[in-house]
Amino acid sequence: LVFVSWKASVVLLICVPLIPLSIVAVQKIAKRLLSKYWGVYTNLGDTFLENIQGLTTLKVYQADERKNVEMNEKAEEFRRITMKVLTMQLNSVSVMDIVAYAGSAVGVVIAIIQVKNGIITLPQAFLIIMLAADFFLPLRLLGSFFHVAMNGMAASDKLFKLLDTKEDEHGAEIPENLDGDIEIKDLSFSYDGEKTVLTIFR
Repeated sequence: LVFVSWKASVVLLICVPLIPLSIVAVQKIAKRLLSKYWGVYTNLGDTFLENIQGLTTLKVYQADERKNVEMNEKAEEFRRITMKVLTMQLNSVSVMDIVAYAGSAVGVVIAIIQVKNGIITLPQAFLIIMLAADFFLPLRLLGSFFHVAMNGMAASDKLFKLLDTKEDEHGAEIPENLDGDIEIKDLSFSYDGEKTVLTIFR
């Protein structure tokens, strides 16, 4: 392309580093946001599973309505963080598209001007237009794969953190003297200080 029009080549070449730079700029924001996204996602899943497993108990103690409100709040929180992630990804894609299409457009305009001035021929201008359209496609695909990779990295961080969790240590010592009594007095239990579910008076 440089042998056809060095001006168009320089313009396209200058625009190339802007796409990786935009990826680097988004990386820190994306990592922090996706980490928070996966935290909210797993928290919602854990709460849902816990409520489903204890649905009978919640019905018996009339706590299902309170858990319903709690689930709605967590679902709304997940909706908000999901929209933030989508907004970040769309903004990043838009920036890369602007750089790619603007660079291609400038290259095409230069080719048209040079044809008008008789510097290059019409077939050469057509070659510049075709190459300018495909010039940014590899970097554009790199930007798309970047978002997929960042999402996977955030999930893998959660997974490795779980795998690195140390197992609980169980004592092996057995008390020598097991004689004695255990006495419980005035014991009660309630969920969040609302409905008492257990009371023991001795």
